[in-house]
Amino acid sequence: MEPLAEVYVHHFDRRALYCDMKEAFFSLDPHWRITYASVTPSTARSLQYVSEVLGRCLWDEYPESVGTEFYQHLSQAVRDQTPAEFVVSLPDCQTWFSVRAYPQPSGLAVYLSDVTDLMRTSLENEQHYRSLFDHNPDLVYSLDLDGRFTTVNPAASEIFGCSGQGMLGMRFHQMVYAPDLDKAVAHFERTLQGIPENFEARIRSQKKIYHLNITNIPIIVAGSVVGIYGVAKDITGQRQTEQALAESRNFLEQAQRMAHVGSWDRDMRSNRLTWSEETWRIFGMKPREFLDYRDFFQRIHPDDLPHIQAAFASVLAGEGQYNVEYRVLRPDGEMRTVHSQGEAVYKEQNLVRIWGSVQDITEFKRTEEYLLRSEKLSAVGQLAAGVAHEIRNPLTALKGFLQLMEPKEPLPEKKQLPEKEQEPQQRYVNIMKDELSRIEGIVSELLILAKPQAVHFRRTDVLSQLSDIVTLLNAQAILNNVVIVTQFPENVPPIQAEPNQLKQVFVNVMKNAIEAMQQGGKLTIQVDIFEGQVRVRFADEGNGIAPEVLSKLGEPFYTTKEKGTGLGLAVCCKILDMHRGTLDIESIPNRGSTVTICLPCEVQF
Repeated sequence: MEPLAEVYVHHFDRRALYCDMKEAFFSLDPHWRITYASVTPSTARSLQYVSEVLGRCLWDEYPESVGTEFYQHLSQAVRDQTPAEFVVSLPDCQTWFSVRAYPQPSGLAVYLSDVTDLMRTSLENEQHYRSLFDHNPDLVYSLDLDGRFTTVNPAASEIFGCSGQGMLGMRFHQMVYAPDLDKAVAHFERTLQGIPENFEARIRSQKKIYHLNITNIPIIVAGSVVGIYGVAKDITGQRQTEQALAESRNFLEQAQRMAHVGSWDRDMRSNRLTWSEETWRIFGMKPREFLDYRDFFQRIHPDDLPHIQAAFASVLAGEGQYNVEYRVLRPDGEMRTVHSQGEAVYKEQNLVRIWGSVQDITEFKRTEEYLLRSEKLSAVGQLAAGVAHEIRNPLTALKGFLQLMEPKEPLPEKKQLPEKEQEPQQRYVNIMKDELSRIEGIVSELLILAKPQAVHFRRTDVLSQLSDIVTLLNAQAILNNVVIVTQFPENVPPIQAEPNQLKQVFVNVMKNAIEAMQQGGKLTIQVDIFEGQVRVRFADEGNGIAPEVLSKLGEPFYTTKEKGTGLGLAVCCKILDMHRGTLDIESIPNRGSTVTICLPCEVQF
């Protein structure tokens, strides 16, 4: 027996030897005896080792290897007479070997190759991947071809409320929220065709419903898809934030729509305008992503364009803010009045954008004009009451004395002399009587403006009124070479009105239309029902009305006629106000004018 110290040194040297070798080959007989051995690098120590082990049993030399993976693979190769190839680390050694074993009739041939560096790199990569897999906050998984989970990282437990192991073998179909299942299956099938897919879907867990952004990547081996590798990012918070933002934006848009206030933003680098929904509505345009600033200028009334350009110039000059009113020309031809405010935004002392608001004040302007007109009418009414009172008293005296100046017994009708043959005094009396009657008419109109009249409303047929007036004025129309065309529908509902006053309004409007067509033309009278009102339109073919004149029509004492008093249209507006109706005038120069009167159906007073 060898001394204990020698045995220890002997085995230590052999262990150190195979830990240092890079490649080795040895053959074994059926009894596991070493019949040949070669070691690289070939050193004196390795040669001595080879000579010592020849003829000895492998497992006697390395008893610590019995039962190891190395032992099992070699035993199976001999037993099954099939080649074996594996990677192994020998006991008490930090070296990894690639082992190839080939059964031979005479035993077994074994090749060993040092793959330690390769295995270390592989292990490091595997550890990196495992760390990425285990500590990734997103759900990382793999699926087989049936959609079953084969691997799941720990993040699954936070989302699904169960361990990753509990999910293995489950199909993803069981977790997808029902409304999104068809979409998820479609993307899964496309990935099985080798196409990477990215999509969003909701999944159902024990706690709640999650929104996930999912990326599926095919696992391709030897040209075939063998599974799917996926990453799912929880975007529930993002979607909730987006939903809250959308609700806030919708609330803002509703508020802007109700207040008729829009917002805008001008990017100074691109010179592009971004508008809110209400701003597009105010300008009567279809929404789009951006608007070029030159397109914006085209929508401004030419007379107001210098004010807008001056306002922006003041901001560019460093004043910071501007406040301006201007008129907008919509694509459909309608004109709106808006009020706009703007403020400059600077970044590192550079002007980067101008943002602001725009408010549609058209109705406010109309109301303001109506109030001003009402105040003017009130003042005129007070003046008219005093004037009418002062005129009526001397007017009564003048009419009385004129009656005294007339002959006591006028000549019989057949003996009435022609006007030229009458006495001068009689002609003067007749002229004075006519003028006094005209003054009485003016006084009556002044009194209508001065105070509310005691009128009695009753059910009135508008078509009957208009038919009577057409018959009455048809002779005057013929004399002026005007053709009256009526377009009356059937079953027009009655209105509550004072017939005589309503007739006065219609007569005044029709006479104005006839007189406006000095060269003749056509007067079209249309009646229809619009939003619960009887709407009457009088359209002539005259020369039209200039815009600056149109804005003043209806003001007391404003007239374009040589012998007009400027009270006719004002009285009409007064009467329509008492009937809770409206009067609007539209005119195109050289093409004609249209007067629209709207009266509510069956309004009880």
